[in-house]
Amino acid sequence: MIKSRCINQLHWLGLQNYKEIEDQQKQLVPKIFGTDQVVILGTEFFPVLTLGVRGNISEDLFLSEKDLALRGLEILKTDRGGQATIHSPGQLVIYPMLDLKMHRMGMRNFVCQIMKVTLRTLESLGIKAFYSAADPGIYTDHGKLAFCGLKSDHGVIRHGLSINIKNDLSLFDGIRSCGHSQPRLDQVSRYHSIEPALFFQSWGSYFQQDFYLSVPDSIGMNR
Repeated sequence: MIKSRCINQLHWLGLQNYKEIEDQQKQLVPKIFGTDQVVILGTEFFPVLTLGVRGNISEDLFLSEKDLALRGLEILKTDRGGQATIHSPGQLVIYPMLDLKMHRMGMRNFVCQIMKVTLRTLESLGIKAFYSAADPGIYTDHGKLAFCGLKSDHGVIRHGLSINIKNDLSLFDGIRSCGHSQPRLDQVSRYHSIEPALFFQSWGSYFQQDFYLSVPDSIGMNR
């Protein structure tokens, strides 16, 4: 269990079970609420298909639950924003947890902040990417590379973003990813060989650099 006084700390958790980390986030909420703590969790998940608050099994799954299970995918309903997505080993999932009010931020500004940090991290690897407000996420010319789904729990952020590093993109074939059938997807390994843990450390460094310098009204890199 993570200690309650983790201020501006990164916690790499390795390969984990989705439900266990979701429960851990919920346990951290009352410890973060009303404080200036910033707890950033980084992890990879065993294969799992998650449905957000707008997700629907009948509309978002192309395969039966049995067929998805045969592909090694557990199906879970979550309270994050968004629809259906898939997590699997090789995909980096980042959960930046903080009390928005204590940091004088709104949800929109926070999303802009983490998207900006993700773009900076990709740029440091020589990867040209951009943010799309119309369909929130990070994209390259080859497709979507990072996804975002958040929830405000009494003003404390839960859930976060997922970044395709070197995961099996074929797993997305069985779903409407974020509401899109057969979306074009991309991953970091197309351009650079880096492990999710190292990308997470770099992302965390940029987050800590940027977070206390400014709170952007917009990312300024939309297309």
